[in-house]
Amino acid sequence: MRQWMFAIGTMLATSAVCAGEATGQAGPAPVAQQQQQQQGTHPHIAAELLAMVERDQEVRRRQDAARDSESIRAEMIALDAQHEPKIKAILADIGWPGVKAVGAQGNQAMWLLVQHASPALLKQTLPAMKKAAQDDELPWSTVALSIDRDLLNDYKKQLYGSQLFINKAGKPELSPVEDESRLDERRASIGLEPIAAYLRRFEAP
Repeated sequence: MRQWMFAIGTMLATSAVCAGEATGQAGPAPVAQQQQQQQGTHPHIAAELLAMVERDQEVRRRQDAARDSESIRAEMIALDAQHEPKIKAILADIGWPGVKAVGAQGNQAMWLLVQHASPALLKQTLPAMKKAAQDDELPWSTVALSIDRDLLNDYKKQLYGSQLFINKAGKPELSPVEDESRLDERRASIGLEPIAAYLRRFEAP
């Protein structure tokens, strides 16, 4: 059985349209234009992604509060399976839903949902995530979590040290890392903190 792994992900942030910051800008954009910027050219898909991610996070909040609950865990697994065909349908329809298509929140929601999908779907979408990072639509520090997770799914060593597992003593431990002597160098190259600082987040108070 594969050991339980986890990572600190990027939180979904509320997108704000800041008016009057650029020289010569007259004032706020019209409401309709603001809504299009937030929801993209496919607002119905953006709404579907945000609804899915809200359900995703709601069940995980309950799971975090009751880690021994087998019924909540089963509910979470069933929800992830229910979401996967919907994710695949969106990908078949418009490809990776970037910021232009579904807004910043929808784009981030897609990333988070894929993290909870099957390893096969994660691998399938990884090239699109890397392209989104190249286009400044996803942070490389976020995509690094997906890269590490995909490598560990293939029983390979991770590159960025984002993935941990719970050892026999019940404490979080870093999963195997490729070329660990250069780990902090790789992390810094994509905007991640040193691994020692990252691990301190998981120390008991």
